[in-house]
Amino acid sequence: MYSDRKNFNGEERSIMEIGLKLEQENTGLKAIGEFQDVITYANGEVEVRPWQTNVIVKDIGKLVACLFKAHSGYSGVQYWAIGSGLDSWDNNPVNATENDVKLVNEIGRKTIPAGSIKFVDGNGNVTTSITNRIEISLMFSESDVNGKWREFAIFGGNATGTKDSGIMINHKVHDILTKTNNMTVERKIRFTFN
Repeated sequence: MYSDRKNFNGEERSIMEIGLKLEQENTGLKAIGEFQDVITYANGEVEVRPWQTNVIVKDIGKLVACLFKAHSGYSGVQYWAIGSGLDSWDNNPVNATENDVKLVNEIGRKTIPAGSIKFVDGNGNVTTSITNRIEISLMFSESDVNGKWREFAIFGGNATGTKDSGIMINHKVHDILTKTNNMTVERKIRFTFN
């Protein structure tokens, strides 16, 4: 399409911009993310929170390109990072954006073992068949990343155990969850690629 927009009148420019937007929306990799927490307290009480969406960030394209190229030192999903965000979010919630590249305040991360990543079908059931959907399920034990949780992200590519390392895939800002040593949190996330 046209790259020089200054030669068009207002109506023509609006039509052109709508066309560009539709063109961008109908091409390229589309990814959807959703997550769920299952919290088990020391007294045996289990709280299953509902599935929620999360933002897939633009840098996922860089990770896909690295995987297509089989770029040395880069691999798929590797770490689940947890952040405390900011105390001000409790009264003034914010949203993650597709331009995010790291957590606002990462407090810890946990390795995602290959066995924690499964294919799922259209109904969310684990399958051995290759599909366009994966589910990652990771248990945060009593001693894992205790503190105030307000955000999380999955990192891959050249990620290590070091804070803020690697390529961010998604970002979720959520209501505060105060993780203590008298609870476990099984966090699940699903990615659908279209």
